[in-house]
Amino acid sequence: MRFLAPDNLLTSRPSLHTGLARNFSESAYPGLWQGLKGLWCPSVGIQGRQLIDFSGYGHTGLFSSGMGMDAWTPSPYGWALKYDGTDDCINLGTGIVDLNGEFTILARARLDDIATDTYVAVGASNNVATATTGYMMFIHKVGKGGYVLQYDEGAPAAAYSTSPNKAAIANQWYTVVMRRMPTGILMFQDDYVTISDSTNPTFLTSTTQNWGIGTYDPVNVSVLFKGQIGDVMIWNRGLSPREMELVSQGFAHPLTLAEKYTFAPPHATGSVSVAGGMMLMGVGG
Repeated sequence: MRFLAPDNLLTSRPSLHTGLARNFSESAYPGLWQGLKGLWCPSVGIQGRQLIDFSGYGHTGLFSSGMGMDAWTPSPYGWALKYDGTDDCINLGTGIVDLNGEFTILARARLDDIATDTYVAVGASNNVATATTGYMMFIHKVGKGGYVLQYDEGAPAAAYSTSPNKAAIANQWYTVVMRRMPTGILMFQDDYVTISDSTNPTFLTSTTQNWGIGTYDPVNVSVLFKGQIGDVMIWNRGLSPREMELVSQGFAHPLTLAEKYTFAPPHATGSVSVAGGMMLMGVGG
């Protein structure tokens, strides 16, 4: 059965104008802060040539040298970032979650076209030149018809999760939530379309992987995304199917303020406190 959210939730997406929950106690959805290890939200406002990690763990994402301020673009979900498929990606650093443990990744993305295999939304790799280290990535695969998980656990050949039940369409936004379970992979894509896979990869270097948005190799800036990517979230736990429903449909977001908190919008040249005590500078309005 499809979950129907109250009307007010449909307009409660976080922004610098409505306020940001700085921690679980201020959030309208405190449960989504449990195990939250990375929270990158271009939707809340322009942040310079970086993406602040609103989870408070300090994994601030840095733009590649070819990615400039013109990457910021409006979207139906607030601000998003454009990736040109040539030299644009974001380096998130290492050690966000253990790839051999249970975790969940959310990515909201829009492809410019669906004619290219290697469209990486989010990925992690220790060294793409060394097959024994392995990699993991969200990818659009032509032969699979949409977003899947591709991984290499140390062998030369890549492996994939099963084909989605709903093919991706160019220039259409999708929110894909992937959960790595002890028994395999589970995905939600918008309308609760599930993708499951009984194969569960085991990585030789599961905690030193370098994570990227728009690539799985932000160090060498390779295998790049072409399109737009909005909010990205990573948990070091498996979200429940109900939680996956809520976040994939956009009904719930960790940064949405609980009603009891008030907020004064920042001055255009001022700053605002955000999750983990960080400051978002000069992006008010």
